[in-house]
Amino acid sequence: MSQVLLHHCLGFADRVEEAVLELGATHGSLAALPARCAAFREACESIASNRGLQRLTIAFIGPRNAGKTTLLGQLLTDSAVRAQLPRGVEHAGSTRRLLWVGPESPADLDARAEQWIPCEAAALPDLGVPCQLVDVPGFDDRDPDVRIAANRALDSALVKVLVVEQRQLEAFAVQEHLSASDGSLVLPVVNQAGGVDAAETVAFATALKVAVPAARVLAPLVVPDFERRDADEAAVLERAGERLTAVLREALTDQGTGGAWAVALAQPQLQARLARFRNEVRRTAQTALPATSEALSELETALRELPEKAFGDLLGNPRALEFAIRGRLRSRLLHHTPLLFFPWRLTLGIANLVWGALDRLPLMLLGSLPSWASAGMAAVRNLRQSRSLQAATTEGLRTETEELAEALVRPRLRRFEQSLRADLRQTRDESRKPVATHDLRIEGLGLLQSRSVAVFREALERHAPGRLAAMLAGLPGVLIFWGLFIWPLIAVYQDYLRASLGVWQQATEATRLFPADLGGLLLSAALLAWAPMAAWLVLSVGWLSRSDRARRCVEQIQAGRHQAVKELLAEGLLSLESTHRRQMACRSLLLGDTAGN
Repeated sequence: MSQVLLHHCLGFADRVEEAVLELGATHGSLAALPARCAAFREACESIASNRGLQRLTIAFIGPRNAGKTTLLGQLLTDSAVRAQLPRGVEHAGSTRRLLWVGPESPADLDARAEQWIPCEAAALPDLGVPCQLVDVPGFDDRDPDVRIAANRALDSALVKVLVVEQRQLEAFAVQEHLSASDGSLVLPVVNQAGGVDAAETVAFATALKVAVPAARVLAPLVVPDFERRDADEAAVLERAGERLTAVLREALTDQGTGGAWAVALAQPQLQARLARFRNEVRRTAQTALPATSEALSELETALRELPEKAFGDLLGNPRALEFAIRGRLRSRLLHHTPLLFFPWRLTLGIANLVWGALDRLPLMLLGSLPSWASAGMAAVRNLRQSRSLQAATTEGLRTETEELAEALVRPRLRRFEQSLRADLRQTRDESRKPVATHDLRIEGLGLLQSRSVAVFREALERHAPGRLAAMLAGLPGVLIFWGLFIWPLIAVYQDYLRASLGVWQQATEATRLFPADLGGLLLSAALLAWAPMAAWLVLSVGWLSRSDRARRCVEQIQAGRHQAVKELLAEGLLSLESTHRRQMACRSLLLGDTAGN
């Protein structure tokens, strides 16, 4: 996990450098960011690699002459190694270089500011994990080489033992020094305490937790003043070493075995380091690009709101959608009507086609040309709306999104470019071309479209007439038609059978008994039977596709669409982003964007 996080940290540093290069910032605070990126990258690599050591690095840190070296020596069982440690209260006896104590030398040892004292593993404290100790010079040391080496040691040390004398408990510099080591395991040690009270110790620990909120700060360890005349210095220091070893061992028992401790201890430090660097980059960029920061904020807001707005406007305004839904309700009624319901089903199909001009049908049958034209225009309109609705439910989202992007995002993109040029003091010729809508990338559009279709179909299935409704509406219409049309038909067949029998019996003038003017009779009978059936069709279909039913269907569709888009936005599956290079660069700087684009 720490390697993944390290890759994330290094990737952010790379994006910051690329952003500065993309914006062409050659002066001011932005131009200094690449150097800060290099330092951040080196610190992260040092944390993750532990300076190439396969052992846990424990750093003894604190101000000069606080007794760091003395306490470190109490953890060593080899007196020869302990004798090599500088010790003393005067400046000449204090540690002037980093002292690494362990079986192996750290990588890239700087001989000018670092020294390695070989020590067998058996002489090091038994903490449950292999360890290496490092004595860091006082962080208030003014030597720049020493300070640089100390910072490198702090980056690689996953555990810090902060040694502070009682008189230094309220020193603000201690907290300031630790802020660069946030996320690590910190053990405060109050050294040479001459009767320190519990409240003062608790206040010190609380101040440390405020200074390093991501760190794991242990309870302070108090070491009595061993330099008093009545104190047994050897006994006090021996006891301090035992307690220090016990506390560290207990703190490290839950960090895992094998190499798991390195991951468990390095990950919080990398996270804290990345958070601090992101804030540093963001503050620097906001100071250097104030107008761009405001314009980018407006642009990001538009990009967040656009998918939901596009989804809400997917099928047009509610009134047009309601009219189209009523056509779909009639189509579903036709779909559920059995084929045996003749001529009800045929009439229903024609009615669906010319709905809105049904009053013209009787005149059409009489040959009225205006009625034919009116019905034809109604049919064309209905077909067009049906196709428009079909296209909207299957392909309309992309078109709507692109149109809204053109209307809502383009002005903000233009303002963003103008603000960026003003902050960088660039002319139009020096900057890139303005952002166009083809620089927009819509993520999750296919998933959103499929959910939209599912919501539409679900609402239509719930509110559309079912098979039972189709049967209850169609059966009376069929009975009305055949109840009126069957009698002339029976009479015609009776005459036909009577005439056929006469021909069979060779009756005189039997042929005259066959029905005459059969076409006119059947047409008249069909019209007389069709008219009441058509009236029942208009009433029943109008009831089954009434406005309130279509309105409820529209409300369910809209509610389902908005719920779907909110879920996709919350899950991060739906987003609208600009892929323009200059905007992506500003995102990395002003928003601390750590995600790769």
